[in-house]
Amino acid sequence: MFATVQQRRAAMIVSVGLLLSACGTQPVIVSGPPVSVPPPRTEPKRDLIAESYRAAEVLLSKLKRDLDPSKKVLIASIVDIDDLDRTSTFGRIVAEQIGSRLSQRDVSVDELKLRSDTVLIKEKQGEFLLSRNIQKLSIDRDIQAVFVGTYAVGGADVYISVRLVRVVDSSLISSYDYSLPITENIKHLLNLQPTAVRVSVQ
Repeated sequence: MFATVQQRRAAMIVSVGLLLSACGTQPVIVSGPPVSVPPPRTEPKRDLIAESYRAAEVLLSKLKRDLDPSKKVLIASIVDIDDLDRTSTFGRIVAEQIGSRLSQRDVSVDELKLRSDTVLIKEKQGEFLLSRNIQKLSIDRDIQAVFVGTYAVGGADVYISVRLVRVVDSSLISSYDYSLPITENIKHLLNLQPTAVRVSVQ
C-alpha cells in the first residue's frame, strides 16, 4: 500500500513536469470573445465649403432688414484685419463660397471682384464704413448691400468675421463670427510659411 502511494506521487510529479515542459515549448492559445480596440482619437474634420455655406445661412437668418430681391448684394474678398490692403487665397475663396451660397438662396449677387480694402474705410475709432466709391458704384449697379469680412490668424485657429452692410447708410444688417482650425490645407490657403526649427549644436 505504501509503495503504491509513492508510485502515484511520482507519477503525478512526472505528469506535472511534462505539462510544464510542453507549456514552455508550445504557444498557449486562450479562447474568448474578440477584443475591440478603439481607433486613435482624431480631431473632427471641418469642411471649408460647409463652414462657408453655414456662414451664409447664419447671415440670412440674422437679417435685421429684409433684402430686396430686385436689388443686388456686392461680394468683396475677406481681408486681413491688421492690414486691409492684404488678402489671400483663403480670403478670396471663402468670400466666393459665401456668395455662391447666397446666390443658391435666391439672393441676387453682383460678381464684380472687389477687395474689402476698396470697400471699407477705417476711422480713428476703429469702426469700418463703406467708402464713397462703393456708394457711387451701388447707384450704377443697383446694389443694396455689401458683403465684407476680415480674418485674423491665431496660433491654432483663424478667426473670421463676416458682415452684410447696407449701402444707403452703412448700417450693419447682419453679422457672424466664427473660427476654423489651421489645418495644413488652410495654412496653404493663408500663404503661411512653415516655421523654421532652430537646432543648436553642442
